Amino acid sequence: MPPAFYRAAADPLPTYTQQMAQEAIHPGTWQCSATIYPAQPRTVFSFVHVFKASGTTLRHFFHELAYSCHKTGSASAGIELPSIQSRGKWTPCKIQEVADGRNRRKEAYWDRKDDNFVKSKRRTFRAMSSGLLENDTDIYGGQVRIGTGDHAFPPMGTVRGSVRYIIVLRDPIVRYVSGRLHKDKVRKRDNTLESVVTTIKENVSGMRSNGGYMGKSLDYLLTPEQREETDQIDYAALRPLMSAPSSSNVKAEVGARLAIRNLHHYNALIGFTERMPESLHILKRVFLTAPDEALKEGAEKVFHRYGASGNSTAPEGGVQANKSDKKGLSTSAVVAELEKDAEFMRQFEEYVKYERMIHEYAWEMHAMQFEAAVAAAERR
Repeated sequence: MPPAFYRAAADPLPTYTQQMAQEAIHPGTWQCSATIYPAQPRTVFSFVHVFKASGTTLRHFFHELAYSCHKTGSASAGIELPSIQSRGKWTPCKIQEVADGRNRRKEAYWDRKDDNFVKSKRRTFRAMSSGLLENDTDIYGGQVRIGTGDHAFPPMGTVRGSVRYIIVLRDPIVRYVSGRLHKDKVRKRDNTLESVVTTIKENVSGMRSNGGYMGKSLDYLLTPEQREETDQIDYAALRPLMSAPSSSNVKAEVGARLAIRNLHHYNALIGFTERMPESLHILKRVFLTAPDEALKEGAEKVFHRYGASGNSTAPEGGVQANKSDKKGLSTSAVVAELEKDAEFMRQFEEYVKYERMIHEYAWEMHAMQFEAAVAAAERR
């Protein structure tokens, strides 16, 4: 039995503290400056793009921030465990786009339906590797797992450094509905509000009748090593350690507990789609505590464009990617319609039970980090 899974089942959830929150929001070793290679130890930031939690919008934000701050940001997908352990090229791994602020250029390697990047055949960065991460990257991200940077700075390597993780989450019911609408959009289904609501009810009821639980965030919040171990676990052996009444509950709860332990272990910076201004305030503390005056205005504009000064998730004029283009078929409209059925909502809440468990723990982390960031700003 891998020790991490045993501890996740047997031990109480770790306590997040104010001291940890203060450590999480301390400024990075690189700031918004033209200094290309800051003093060691280096800090590389990793944005973990959780599906349907404003990830595309925030990926654009981090690329614009990196570019305006003369740093380098990249987005990748398809990273697997053997790659990150090899110290060579990460294969399979696709670099989707690069904001090369050091050399003042942007490159997109996949077709993108936005103005942030121009498709390029030049491919300055042909493949992600531990060496590229170690020496030439300041922010990387995409739909990658927490822990992908664990092997970036080997203990005996020539470059000392660490990877700090940034994770933005969203209410699990809202995230599920948004994901359903996104899939229908990709498949070009011509749905109505009624048909979407019916489909969601059928899918959730079907999953619950088979003892299923939502666990999409585990695609991002378990490390690559933990994902490799998941299929080898005898969950029945963990059952006596827990209060879950069935093996499916054991698997779902152990996964949620392990994800929470990862958030705590890596002391990840936590944001929420529902609290975007507060989330950006935390990031501003990390990236713009001591910027170069010549670059400060451009970086401030990036934060403003993405809602740092707003009072809602999508402030007027703020940037949002993947918005619904169908009037009356927004995520909020579907959720409102589902909430009219109280009996189904009880079933829906049971389905997202373990995602909610992660959400509530992360929410506490976020609240404490925001409080620490506000206090730090007041002391300046």
